[in-house]
This record gives sequence, structure tokens and C-alpha cells, in this order.
Amino acid sequence: METLIARFLHTPRFYLIYPIILASGLTLRFISPHGLYTWLQHSYWVSSKNFINQIFAHNGNTVFLILFIAVLVLRLADAPSNHQSRVSLTKQYTVKLGIKQFGLWALFYIIDHIFLATGGSCAVTKDFTSVLAQGITSFEECFKVNGTWVRLNEGFCSLTPDQFSGKITAAQVCYKFGKWEGGFDISGHYCFLVTLSLILWNELKGLQAGHEAQDLEAQTKSVPEKAWTKISTLNVLRWVLLLTILIWMNMLFVTAMFYHSVSEKLFGLVFGFVTPSFMYLLIPYFPIMEKYAYL
Repeated sequence: METLIARFLHTPRFYLIYPIILASGLTLRFISPHGLYTWLQHSYWVSSKNFINQIFAHNGNTVFLILFIAVLVLRLADAPSNHQSRVSLTKQYTVKLGIKQFGLWALFYIIDHIFLATGGSCAVTKDFTSVLAQGITSFEECFKVNGTWVRLNEGFCSLTPDQFSGKITAAQVCYKFGKWEGGFDISGHYCFLVTLSLILWNELKGLQAGHEAQDLEAQTKSVPEKAWTKISTLNVLRWVLLLTILIWMNMLFVTAMFYHSVSEKLFGLVFGFVTPSFMYLLIPYFPIMEKYAYL
């Protein structure tokens, strides 16, 4: 097993997994009998309310951050004891986290504004805006939600669904109040999970490389068949990373099969490649970029 995983991680073959997942999900969608497809579509496995989805998708950033910090802590523990090495590692992971945060923010900004530019909007009900308007007691509050302040006696806020909808320009905000409908809705779910899982794949690759370097430095022979099954902090973290990636891959397969149009998922996949490729392929390719970003 060690040999197979090591060979797989030596080259960025894991980037190829995600187009395969998309193609597999689409193929199964088109060849599945209608009855089976409908049953699966309404099953707990596909529901956004299942507990795995609640933990690993809705709280994906938190899960990612915990694992990312765990990788940093382990690498700091294994790093040379000199101060410069630890500072360099901390800088590298701080920069990586910043790139990930900014990358996702920028990509979701683009996704949301493409959606709005192609006729999309946040659909909210009249009942919701009526209740919201009743709780507004000042012109300033009314203005914030795009309402109209009517000066009769003490005044009140008149708010229609269209007015409130026009104030919302981000999908994540819309989901708190209504539905993101119409327009070209690039799969943010695909972009998000591909980004996170590819970053963890690359960190898993880094852990593997560090493990092999330690073996070489100590001039010891590793036992490929048993290395991943030994009880150690490194192996626990490696298996947790791999399990998390597999869960996210399962979610991507579900999205590929049941949600969004083909083109919306394809764009989501491409967007998901942007940040990890910049972090792990582009920056290391240019020594001057790597020097200022990671060293």
C-alpha cells in the first residue's frame, strides 16, 4: 500500500481524479433508470441535511483549517531545531492560508456576479419581507435593506421582495433568506470542495516527501507494506487527511450526478483548480515567487 500511495503522490496525478469524478457522475446520471434516479435524488445519502454533509460541507472551512494547522504543527515538530526553519515554515503556511482565503473569496465574487449578470437573483417571499419590514423602526435600517421609508405619522418601512432581493449580491447571503434562482449558476460547491481537497492532496504529498527524506537521512530502510499501518502521529494525520478527501470526493460525485447543469459544474471544476494550481504548481515553478512567498 505504501508503495502504491507513494507512487501516486510523487506526481500530481490526483488532479486527474476530479474530471473523472465529474464524468462518472454525469454518465451515471444519464444511464440510470428514471425510477432509480428519482429514488436516489430523494435519499438521505443525497440530502444536504445528512450529518456528513453538515460537517464536511457546511463546516468545510473549519474542517480544512483544523487539518491544515495539524499539518503545520507536525511539520514544525519534524523540522530542524533552528529558529529560521520554524519561522520559514510558519511563514509558508500563513501565506498558503492567505492565498486560499483570498482565492476562494475572489472566485466566489466572480461566480456570484456572473450569476447576477445573467439574470439571476435572490428569490424571497412576500411574507418574509413583510415580517422583516415590521421589525424596522428607522429610515437608516430601512435604507440598509433597500426599502422605502413612508412618512405617515411616525413612519414605516415599505419593503417588497424585489427591493430586498436587489440588495443581495452573494449566494451565501441569499441562502439565509431565500433561494438563488435564475442566471448561470456556476457550482460554488464544486469550486469549494475541489479547492479544499486539492490543497490537502498537496499537503499529503508534502508529508509523504518529508517522511521519505527522514528515512533517507537516517539511512534506515522503510518497510513499504507496513509504513502506513504503523501507529504514529504522522500516520493518524495522513489517514485523516485521506478520509476527509474521500468524503469530499463523494460529495462531488453526488453534485455531479444530481445538481447543476453540465456547464455549471464544468466551470466549477475549472475554478476549483485555480487556487491549488497557483499555490503548488505556479509559485514553486518560479524561484523568485517561491522565495518571497514561501521561504
